[in-house]
Order: sequence, then structure tokens, then C-alpha cells
Amino acid sequence: MSSAPVAAFPSVALRSNLPQLADLERALETDRVLCRPQLKRYFPGLTFSRLPKSFKRFSMTVRPICNGVASETSLDFVALSPLYQRLSAERIAHLAGTAEMRYKLSVSLELWTNFVQGMKRSAGRPDAMFETAEGVVAVEYDSGSYSAATVRGKLAGYASFGSIVWGASGKVRTQHLRALHGSAAVFLHLPWWSS
Repeated sequence: MSSAPVAAFPSVALRSNLPQLADLERALETDRVLCRPQLKRYFPGLTFSRLPKSFKRFSMTVRPICNGVASETSLDFVALSPLYQRLSAERIAHLAGTAEMRYKLSVSLELWTNFVQGMKRSAGRPDAMFETAEGVVAVEYDSGSYSAATVRGKLAGYASFGSIVWGASGKVRTQHLRALHGSAAVFLHLPWWSS
């Protein structure tokens, strides 16, 4: 007898995705939101349109690169709470960018602390942090909206951490930050919205 799902019973196919659904739920408790391309990259067995109703799906037009009209794109997002649908596009993009950093750095949920709560930001704290054998790492996501003085201030403010990882959505921004502040942090280019 075949173990393939029967077309008339699509819910049968979902049973094999139950572990991934649980993993997605755990991830969203920490990451807050993910966009459809992130879901496809990090949860390849799941289909956005077939997620259970307990996952809140919504669409939003965002500018992943601040002031980058060319980067404006409409994306589908998933969250655990409907409250995230009410956040600004800038805030949603920041949450998704911060989540992308966790995945790119391969940091487990247990070691990652996300300070970006959605509605407001914790002043004086990085977006996230994680622990390593060498110390605590400060994590900052930047869509390009920070002034040069803000970048310098944040880097100086996070100097007490073991190290700093700074993610930027724009490739040129990443190169610029690396050229100006290369020794202060590890700079990563994070096009989180792309497929």
C-alpha cells in the first residue's frame, strides 16, 4: 500500500509536517515574523498558503532598504499574533531582518535573545544577542536608516559585548560600514526578502 497522501484528503499530507509546524511555532515565538521567502528557505516542507489558521498570515508592502524605492516590494508574512499586522512596514522589515541574522549565524533558539518586541524597541540594547564560548555577541540589524553618528554610538555602546555582528539589508551599505568600521564588528549583507 502506498504511503502517499490521497488528493481527496489534503490534511493527511499535513501530518508529516507536524514537526516542522512545531518548529515554526517555536521560531516565531522568538523571531516574531518571517516572510514567505524565509519560510521557504528555512522550513522547506511547509507551504505558506497551507499553514493552519493558528498562524497569522498577512501581506504588506515594505522597503527592505530604507529610502530605497527600488527595493519596495509586497511580501507575505507569518506571525503567531495578529498584532503584528498592525505594525509599520519598517518595523516588520526590521523584525524579519533580525530573524534572518539568527538563521544566517546558525544560532539556536535557546542561545538567542531577541530584544525587538515589535511595538517598541528596548533603548540602549542591541536588537538581539547570543552566547558563545568566547562571550556574548551583540546583534544589530540595519536597513540603512541609521545616521553615521547613530552607527558610531551603537558600536560604542555595544563595545562591552564579546563581539558585535551588524547586518545590513543593502549591499552598498554593508560595504560602506565594513570600510568605515571593519574592526568594530562583523558586517553581513542580508537580503532577507529575496527568494
